[in-house]
Amino acid sequence: ALAELGGFFLLKGAIENYYGRASGDRAKPELAAEEAAEFEIRTPDNLRLAYADVLAPLLHIAPNQRVDEDRLLQPKLGAVLSAAFLGMNVDSSDEQINAITVATIGPDAAVFRISNMSTDGRLRLRVEMVSPLFARDGFPFEIGAEDNANFVVPSKLPGLGKS
Repeated sequence: ALAELGGFFLLKGAIENYYGRASGDRAKPELAAEEAAEFEIRTPDNLRLAYADVLAPLLHIAPNQRVDEDRLLQPKLGAVLSAAFLGMNVDSSDEQINAITVATIGPDAAVFRISNMSTDGRLRLRVEMVSPLFARDGFPFEIGAEDNANFVVPSKLPGLGKS
């Protein structure tokens, strides 16, 4: 009766009790990242069964909406690339470039790890996705200052329903 009205309970208690492995002494974000990283190798039916108590309230509140993480990540990646290219030199260290991106767009920049791949006076970056929660086939990739980020970013983060 409560579920029909939008009231739900996690029957196993905390969300960590739904994970496939024991928590041990690791931090919650690390455990969540490890659990989510294994989602790709599990079948959708297996995930639905394992997380039925978690899925029910989500489907109740947003039955037809899926979160498109790529749409959320696209402007962050564009801002990171812009900040990096505008603030770096050919000999900037990776630490300097990553510090520039965090100082410019804030902690969201830490989703990406930037490496300086510049050679022959041409600015070039390698971009990696740091969190396994956002693992994408298009990462890591390299981009030069002469490349158009307006085309590269959507190709690396195409979003739902796009190829």
